[in-house]
Amino acid sequence: MLQFTKDFEFIGDYSGPYAILSHTWEKDEKAGYDKIRQFCRLAAVDGFSHGWVDTCCIDKASSAELSEAINSMFRWYKHVTRCYVYLADVPDCQGAEINDVHVKWQKLSPVDHPFFRSRWFSRGWTLQELIAPFDLHFYSSTWTAVAAKKDIVYPLSRITGIGYHVLKNGDLSYVPVSERMRWASLRSTTRIEDTAYSLLGTFEVNLPLLYGEG
Repeated sequence: MLQFTKDFEFIGDYSGPYAILSHTWEKDEKAGYDKIRQFCRLAAVDGFSHGWVDTCCIDKASSAELSEAINSMFRWYKHVTRCYVYLADVPDCQGAEINDVHVKWQKLSPVDHPFFRSRWFSRGWTLQELIAPFDLHFYSSTWTAVAAKKDIVYPLSRITGIGYHVLKNGDLSYVPVSERMRWASLRSTTRIEDTAYSLLGTFEVNLPLLYGEG
């Protein structure tokens, strides 16, 4: 994994504690400096000295680095100490409120809550980012803490179709290929190749990348 600090870079898997930002790319992702700054601020408050963000930690001009990053990403999210999920399209809400939606399932579907309508739940790349990390925390558009994954596993399972135990422990060893494909079928990517590439970690395979093949 390529990790950047003030003066150093790490090549290979970093063995110390680190944080990762999970997010959806906007139209002008280069203008998302504040998103990175807020992530670093939170991670520093939580005691982390190392963090990873795809927008600035992957050199897309290097095909070798891009291929390594995409093939390694599930492992990086799996081994992360804490994953911060930024939901740019979700207003402030509380985990108890989200859990209440599950309790009242017969009267109110989770899709009626802005948290579950977030674009983050429909993107291909965020499938592995939801499953792999054990310690994952959701934040609203104002960087207000919403909930930890471990506290809202039931409603997350209902809205994503991913089994409770998979979300709880990230273990895919007993999950049939057809089930993993079903999860992916509910999501989309901007580039058609990423429909496959975003699933490499979920299917535990390693492939060379060839963008432009369709």
